[in-house]
Amino acid sequence: MCRMKLGLSALAFLALPASTLAEGADDPVIGMCAGIATPDACECAAEALREQTDEADYTLYETIGGHFLTRVAKGEPHGDAWSAAVEDVSAGSGMTSTETMTKTNEIGKAHRAAIKSCSG
Repeated sequence: MCRMKLGLSALAFLALPASTLAEGADDPVIGMCAGIATPDACECAAEALREQTDEADYTLYETIGGHFLTRVAKGEPHGDAWSAAVEDVSAGSGMTSTETMTKTNEIGKAHRAAIKSCSG
């Protein structure tokens, strides 16, 4: 497995205990927020992120988030789960894992800012 550098945006999610992540959330972006903020703030942040990113970027982040949450729920360490999710999705997207990681780190920064804004 390729080891990629995770940005600080990804690390916010990776520090959460698996029990706080909501694997079954309809929108994995909301699921990744679970344990960071209230459910209302998580929904607000997901909506804000949808408005700030184009549909393709949101879908990419959402898809990787779904893979990530599934892997974490199965007991995979967070860092490994995120890297593997990026690799899984990159394989079918036409982007390299590094390109995908770079893009999702930027989206993750926007997501964290939205969570902070919606929580205040």
